[in-house]
Amino acid sequence: MMLARRMETASARVHDPRQAIFKDGLGTRHRRDANDGPCEVLVLRDAFAPIPSFEFLVRERVNRLAHVRSEHFARVYDVEHVGEGAKIALVSRSVPGVRLSRMLAGAEQNLLPLDVESAFCLIHQILTGMAELHEDAPDACDGTLAAERIIVGSTGAVTIVEHVLGAAMAQLRYPPERYWKELRVTLPIAVNAPMLDRRADMAAIGMIALALLLGRPIADDEYPGEVASLANGSFGLGGGFDPFPDWLREWLSQALSLEPTRWFASAVEARHAFEIGLKAGDQDASRATLEAFLREYSKFDPIEAARPEPVKAKSEPVRIKPEPPTPIAIVIPPVPVPAPPPMPEPEPHIELMPMGASLKVDEPKPKPVVAAPPKPRVTPPPRLISDEEAEMPQTAVPQRNARAQSSVWPRLIAAAVVLVALTSGGVMAARYFSSSGNASPDPVVSGTVVVNTDPAGANVVIDGQAHGQTPTTASLPVGPHTIELSKDGVHRTMTVNVTASTQISQFVEMPKTAVATTGDLQVRTDPSGAKVSVDGQLRGVSPLTIPSLAPGSHMVVLENDLGSVNEDVTIQPGTTASLVVPMKTPQGAPVSGWITITAPAELQIYENQKLLGSSRTDRIMVAAGRHEVELSNDALGYHSAQTIQVSPGQVAKLRPDWPQGTIAINATPWANVTLDGQDLGETPVGNTSVAIGTHEVIFRHPQLGEQRVTATVTAAAPARLSVDMRKK
Repeated sequence: MMLARRMETASARVHDPRQAIFKDGLGTRHRRDANDGPCEVLVLRDAFAPIPSFEFLVRERVNRLAHVRSEHFARVYDVEHVGEGAKIALVSRSVPGVRLSRMLAGAEQNLLPLDVESAFCLIHQILTGMAELHEDAPDACDGTLAAERIIVGSTGAVTIVEHVLGAAMAQLRYPPERYWKELRVTLPIAVNAPMLDRRADMAAIGMIALALLLGRPIADDEYPGEVASLANGSFGLGGGFDPFPDWLREWLSQALSLEPTRWFASAVEARHAFEIGLKAGDQDASRATLEAFLREYSKFDPIEAARPEPVKAKSEPVRIKPEPPTPIAIVIPPVPVPAPPPMPEPEPHIELMPMGASLKVDEPKPKPVVAAPPKPRVTPPPRLISDEEAEMPQTAVPQRNARAQSSVWPRLIAAAVVLVALTSGGVMAARYFSSSGNASPDPVVSGTVVVNTDPAGANVVIDGQAHGQTPTTASLPVGPHTIELSKDGVHRTMTVNVTASTQISQFVEMPKTAVATTGDLQVRTDPSGAKVSVDGQLRGVSPLTIPSLAPGSHMVVLENDLGSVNEDVTIQPGTTASLVVPMKTPQGAPVSGWITITAPAELQIYENQKLLGSSRTDRIMVAAGRHEVELSNDALGYHSAQTIQVSPGQVAKLRPDWPQGTIAINATPWANVTLDGQDLGETPVGNTSVAIGTHEVIFRHPQLGEQRVTATVTAAAPARLSVDMRKK
């Protein structure tokens, strides 16, 4: 069916802008009719064409998700070229209905309230569709989900379209605000260096859900700054402006990643939490209410209904008149035949067919004879013929009666055999002398294949032979080759067709290594035996290690017979935090306390020009009372004076304000720059404000690869960093 569709659409590659049905930041959609139903063609923007591996990533995602057969997704048929350039188009099944973005804008413009039950019904359908995608393709995601790419049918059914562009759009490397304003792509909010992954899918679902609950589209300037306040607000006109229930606020917060420590890992988890919230809040996602809303909406904006299936015409069986054995096309000199005597009826037709194609010939008659109309017959379909057959002249053969035909037939066969033998010998001789006299130089028989993966470091095997790890370049003979990639137990296989003197680039997304999502806390007290509670939950007595704490801030309470101490501890994923607390001592003991310092870089602590210690020390013992200390780091040009009060037997914490410095970055010839995971765009990058200290800078060039450099920014002067990508 795919081949038939390509043949059918080959003549329709030029898309008339006047036939456009919808346009957004991705491109323009056109309607196209095909034998098995209407198609929708998304002609992607010209700006996407020059992006390396863009077309490959689109085709790779189409192939990877081809097995997804869900009613909630519009099937993608093909990726085709538009015109003669690199511009491409996505051919998908056309879905009748109204786009969700248009429906929300129309409801707001016409003051049509979208009731809460209808909003819940739409949200649940979107969650169900995305959950099916996340279950069927564990290492894939949508990446570009938005209200502009969701169709709501006249019966309330939800269909997600154009769900294969996420990997390609990730190559744009836009900042979150630009992704939102140009493409309506949502990225998680409280995340450093967000990516178009499943977490982005959840952020998109959260943004769509928020728009449905408000009953209006989310404006350009509301993301990301005002999203948190909207998610903690109230329903729109359809909900009587009542505040969101607590379960819904919590669900929106996790979907949008408003907190760095609480988020949904997939749509499966989000759907489960949504269904629990609906049940706990005694609320309903009513399909009947949604259909009633759509009937009201269609009064001012008619919704396209589903087209009936095309009825194929029943063809009557046709009886084919048997044909004589197919002879070989030959050149036969005309055989003189005496003029036939007059007959009351026309003579029968005799046909000689060269190489399977019908050739009708008539003998000139001495005078015109009016013949009865011939009986209808079925002509066999045309057959492709060779160049030699096309050059053979076709000589008319006189019409004979049945007896004459039987007498001429043996002579025709004999002549055909002789001519075929002579012709074959002549052709072979001509080819021999032509090839021996005009020997051409050996053609180029190799090409180049460049293989990249994200992340890099995947093992590459081509046609059973190892070729190192990605990124890698290989020179291969012309023809098809099988490339196998493997990393962390995940395998990918693809086939490439190498042509002479050309370079093929392949870019494949590999699953990222799992990142730790929890941290541990080690607690010690002096003396030991104190009760330890974390966030109000008793965990044991000191000393102890508390595993699997969520990243973020936690309140730790330590209690013994002498009193209690409250400590605020921050947990980082994949690390173990240490808490050492002295408890109160009996009267008569020496009165002292401790100082502990938290800073991004090592600091020395001085009092009255006397070194007390450094921030690398867990705690520094000092006399209880008021202390004026100086914090310094000569390498970073940092100096600060602070006053701190130390209570007897307690630990006083110092958290100095950390200053900012500037850094300017450049590369030869050029490169995309990432600073501590934040995309800064292409070089040159002007003075950028960052905290003083060490920073990781990554330079990426599509042809020259990647370089990582550690830069130190000080408070004394701006830092300048430049690399030559041509040098490794």
